[in-house]
Amino acid sequence: QPLMFHARTLDFQDVTVQATITFRVADPAVAAMRVDFGIDPKTGVWRGSPLEQLGGLLTELAQQHTLELIAHMSLPQALAEGLSAVRERINSGLSADQRLTDTGLAVIDVRLVAVRAEPEVEKALQTPARERVQQDADKATYERRAMAVERERAIAENELQNLIELAKREEQLVEQKGVNERRRA
Repeated sequence: QPLMFHARTLDFQDVTVQATITFRVADPAVAAMRVDFGIDPKTGVWRGSPLEQLGGLLTELAQQHTLELIAHMSLPQALAEGLSAVRERINSGLSADQRLTDTGLAVIDVRLVAVRAEPEVEKALQTPARERVQQDADKATYERRAMAVERERAIAENELQNLIELAKREEQLVEQKGVNERRRA
């Protein structure tokens, strides 16, 4: 039985809950007494809509348990912890619900697909994380640039030292040439 419904959080924010409940008829005799599973012999079609009735019952019960839980959670809490908390709440609530037992149903599995906020709210909640990531990227870029500037400065300083050393040697060479010329003279 697929479910999709809206719930309101403690801070009055709307969230959408998507889930799937797998169930089976555990006691067919009890289920047949509660729900009309009759088939029209002429057409071979259900006389009523028994599967929709059972699905409606499961949906209402799951929605009731979910709404009670989400109403006590803030939006960030519902988004962060909602999947497991709602799944556990629906599972325990349906397993303990006497109406399902009285109808002959047994819940096999509860799977929660999503607990999501409205797109604009979700985007707003994502903004601080995006900003932190961008700040980290900017910091890394700045550090790389600073490192590059430092390396360039070291290279320029090394080149300057080399030029100074060459100038000193050239001066020594000129002096030596002068001394040699005087000796020859």
